[in-house]
Amino acid sequence: MKKTLPFHPILFAVYPVLLIYMVNVAEMPGAEKNVAVLSAAMVVIALIILDILQFIFKNILKAALLTSLLILLFCSYGHVYDAFIHTNLSAIFSKNRYLFPLWTVLIFGGSFLIIRIKKDLTNFTKILNFISAALIVMTVLNIYQSRRELSSVNTKVRKASQAEKTEAESATPANPHDIIYMIIDGYPNETTLNDTFHCDISDFTDYLRNKGFYIATKSTSNYMYTPESLSSSLNMTYLDGFIDPLRKRSDFDKSAISKLIAVIEDNKVKDVLKSQGYKTIHFSSIFQLTNRNRYFDVSNKCAGAFEFWFVFLKSTMLLPFSDYFEQFSSNKQTDCVTTDIPKIEQGKRPFFAFAHIDVIHYGWVPGSPRYCSDLNSVNDKLKIMLDKIFTAYKTPPIIVMQGDHGTLTKFQQFEKEGRKLEPALFNSHDVGVDEMFRERMRIFNAYYLPDGGESLLYDRITPVNTFRVIFDYYFNMNFELLDDRNYFPEGWGGTQRFDFVDVSDRVRY
Repeated sequence: MKKTLPFHPILFAVYPVLLIYMVNVAEMPGAEKNVAVLSAAMVVIALIILDILQFIFKNILKAALLTSLLILLFCSYGHVYDAFIHTNLSAIFSKNRYLFPLWTVLIFGGSFLIIRIKKDLTNFTKILNFISAALIVMTVLNIYQSRRELSSVNTKVRKASQAEKTEAESATPANPHDIIYMIIDGYPNETTLNDTFHCDISDFTDYLRNKGFYIATKSTSNYMYTPESLSSSLNMTYLDGFIDPLRKRSDFDKSAISKLIAVIEDNKVKDVLKSQGYKTIHFSSIFQLTNRNRYFDVSNKCAGAFEFWFVFLKSTMLLPFSDYFEQFSSNKQTDCVTTDIPKIEQGKRPFFAFAHIDVIHYGWVPGSPRYCSDLNSVNDKLKIMLDKIFTAYKTPPIIVMQGDHGTLTKFQQFEKEGRKLEPALFNSHDVGVDEMFRERMRIFNAYYLPDGGESLLYDRITPVNTFRVIFDYYFNMNFELLDDRNYFPEGWGGTQRFDFVDVSDRVRY
């Protein structure tokens, strides 16, 4: 009789990795290497567990069944955690102190039942082999189709972006200033930090003001998501012109994401500065979105793109510990950026340096001392960087340190109550709804514009006008300012993500 080979543990080990990639393929450009490495690691882990259990049970079919159970329970933990946030059971299933022990009981209980099985598992193994193979095939085909569509979309988007480019008329300054643009991901305004987190950063803001920085104390983000926010600020425009022409497409949501990714990488700010003889320097981030830029002259590899790893770890039983990996990666990248920017060679050509660093998303807990401590640690690193810059640079540079959006604690609480982001929410005049909008949209925004450039700044300036001010003042261009508006999506995903509602009147100070 031909022996059945139980290959389902290997396929079940790879499936969770492929599933996460399938769901996030549009928003994680360049994640293929991480997917391959993580898939290989999961296969090795599955084989090790299978080998150990086979040695213990002397039964490969029983060992394979238990291996698959362990892998599936391990990799489904975070998905269950997230799913129950939107239900009335969130008080139990969205807290690790309850869910983790329950999952541990399921692992030991399931293992006990499998150990007690005395029946022949040949037929059941064949069924599991078929199910696991079918899942892999369907997922791979879905990824292939998505990648194919995205490739077509990306080609069209990039061609359209190139066709839309126009040269800006300007007068090149005699002594051009180097420009440093730092996006500090999720950095909220002082008002939010004080009211929501009881976090005092006055030591940092006092330091900046003493150095000559202008802090826009009533600044807000134009959009709530990072891709939308960076697309807008790096191209000095609102997104209507990018998004609206795509709305009639059947693949509108994928086309829109591809467009945003394309115009972040191949952006107008970079084009204008290159036309002025600037060398462009890109610092890689831990996020897939800004880990690379093929259009900049120099790429500083400050970080690997670990975002896919973060997402995967948060889907597993390592969820309670995944924050430490994010913290470690974020700290390493911040250290690299703040150390290397002051070392950029001066004099030969002016440069434009772009860096996107993290302020630790896991710390978004009201009143969290850890979040405040981590944030002030980032602030201390920025102060050391600025001291070195002002010492090393012969001509003072233009420096912008800007949040792309604020925090999201009130929305997280909103979801835990079983409520959803939907169009009806925008017709509500509930004070709590307005507080949610304000927390997310109010940002930290600080400018160092030497030689009088701060004269064009104002408290309510938004990122869309950042480089309009810089180019008009220092390069005698004529971009002029846009109205400072704030847009929130009608939903978290799909096409609703790009149905923007103007919430400007609701987020003002």
